[in-house]
Amino acid sequence: MSDQSPYTIEERLIAAVWMHDRVLNNKKIPEIRRLFQERFGKPSPTPRILREWEKKVFETGSVLDAPRCGRPRTRFEHLTAIQESLIRSPSLSMRKRSAELQIPKSTLRKILKLDLPQDAVVYEVQNKNEDKKVEVCRVMFQKFPFFG
Repeated sequence: MSDQSPYTIEERLIAAVWMHDRVLNNKKIPEIRRLFQERFGKPSPTPRILREWEKKVFETGSVLDAPRCGRPRTRFEHLTAIQESLIRSPSLSMRKRSAELQIPKSTLRKILKLDLPQDAVVYEVQNKNEDKKVEVCRVMFQKFPFFG
């Protein structure tokens, strides 16, 4: 999994070195936070995070996060196949599409909901059977007076 920090690697590395050198330079953490904000133009991390970065750099040699444990996500591997299937047969049901692509329905549902852009569907309003619609409305108003 990729690094999730809102700070770049450069920002984290420089802040970690500043934290490590603060004893030699007689600088306090609030001053380091101010320097960070001036240099990078964004809110500085908390003192706890600054200490974590310092510890991580000088213990592991890197500010990158360790790889996450657990099973990796595989749903992104199916995006192009699903897009092609949608273009080929847009009216195919979820069950049939998942069987066709040999993808679990839950994975297909997540991809359609979260990963693929959804185009708005515009339907043309048609006045077919307008007399019948009016008649159905009259019957409904007679049967259920609370509609009116």
